[in-house]
Amino acid sequence: MSRQKTIIFGASVKKLGPLLKEAIKWKHTARAVMYDITQTDNTLRDLDIQYGHMNNKDKIAELAKGFDAVIALHEPVYLQPDDHLRAVKALIEGTKIAGAEKLIVIGHPVNYPVENTLEFYGKWKVILRSQAEALKVLQNKVSLDWYYIHSPRLEPSPVTGRLMLGETILCTSPLGVNNIEKKNYANEVFKLADRKMSARNLDSMLLNI
Repeated sequence: MSRQKTIIFGASVKKLGPLLKEAIKWKHTARAVMYDITQTDNTLRDLDIQYGHMNNKDKIAELAKGFDAVIALHEPVYLQPDDHLRAVKALIEGTKIAGAEKLIVIGHPVNYPVENTLEFYGKWKVILRSQAEALKVLQNKVSLDWYYIHSPRLEPSPVTGRLMLGETILCTSPLGVNNIEKKNYANEVFKLADRKMSARNLDSMLLNI
C-alpha cells in the first residue's frame, strides 16, 4: 500500500514545527507550504517545502492535487479577524478542486500564550467570533470529511478573577464536538488525517465532551 500523502499549510517552520515532526513520525509523504521558508533545517529533509499562502483557492488546489489530506494551521489574530474566514473559505474550495479526501483546519492560536489581562480577554473574544464564523461555513457548505480545531470559551475565574485556559481544546466535525489535549494537538491531527481510520473510529479515540 502506498504511503499516505499529506499537505500541511502554515506560516513558517517555527509555527508548524509540531505538525512537521508528526508528519515525519507517521511516515507520510508530506509537503509543507508556507510563506516563510527561511527557517528550514536538516530535520525536515524528508519533506517537500514549498512557498505559498492560504488565500487563493486555485493555488491551494494546484499544490494539494494528488494528496489524501489537507492540514492547515491558520491562527486568527484580533487585528485582522476576517483573514481567518477568507483562508478557511479558500481552503475548502481548494481542497474540493484538488480532490483531497480530508480537510483539517487548526484555528486555535496554538503559538500564542494566554495573558491574564482584560485587554487580552477582549482580544480573545474577537478570535472566538472569527472561529465561529469559520465553523459556520464548514457546517453549512462543506461535503468534505472535515475537522475544525478551535478554542474553548475563556472566562475569568469567579473566585480569583484570573483568566484560565484548560488543558484541552475543541475539535468539531460533522459527528459533533470533542475535546483534544492541547499539548498533543499535532498527534491528534495526524490521527484524524490517517486514511485508514473511519470517522466513527476516530470519534471514539477523541475525548468526548
